[in-house]
Amino acid sequence: MPTKTEEQLMKHLRISDGTAQFSTDDDEWTDIEKISKDDILKLVDLALNSDFELDAYEKEKILNPAQDIIYRNIVEKMGDLISKRDRFKDESNQFYAEAIQKYRIS
Repeated sequence: MPTKTEEQLMKHLRISDGTAQFSTDDDEWTDIEKISKDDILKLVDLALNSDFELDAYEKEKILNPAQDIIYRNIVEKMGDLISKRDRFKDESNQFYAEAIQKYRIS
């Protein structure tokens, strides 16, 4: 039985039956080579603001060379973004805290 943490994780990038896929809603999966700029922006937003799960890149599991290149690059960038997520949030909060303090009405 999955734990509460496992239930909350939403997978957005996966490798299924030799095909690299993405989902922005955890319901409909689309082949990765059909990803648009808007889809990437939505994935970035999800990675920054929610639990974000993805299948690790494994070259031998992706049959299509174009999908392999796209998936590898997206997984690398998302992994980097996720690892820096807390730092981004802390820096943003600190930046806005200073502005709030400066303009707060007493």
